[in-house]
Amino acid sequence: MEVTKKGAVLTVDGARGYFPEALIVTAIEKQIPKKVKGYTGKPCSVKAFDGACKVETFLCYPCSVCSKWIHANENNKYCPHCGQALDWSAE
Repeated sequence: MEVTKKGAVLTVDGARGYFPEALIVTAIEKQIPKKVKGYTGKPCSVKAFDGACKVETFLCYPCSVCSKWIHANENNKYCPHCGQALDWSAE
């Protein structure tokens, strides 16, 4: 890895690529688990259509970073939408 003033040049499997500093910082920050907004360990129901005009109810919470809904499952270690590491501990 060659570090420049504004980013880094990485060589992976013989291919070189430039990565801006902001992208590197963002990637590192996503690895630090953030608490899921509003998670208390109690259910939060969200109703959604399944495409066949049937309403399903899911236990979901919004991601702390992208605000998209995440299925409430403590085995989900990362947001499936933005990749943010998740901390499911109750507030």
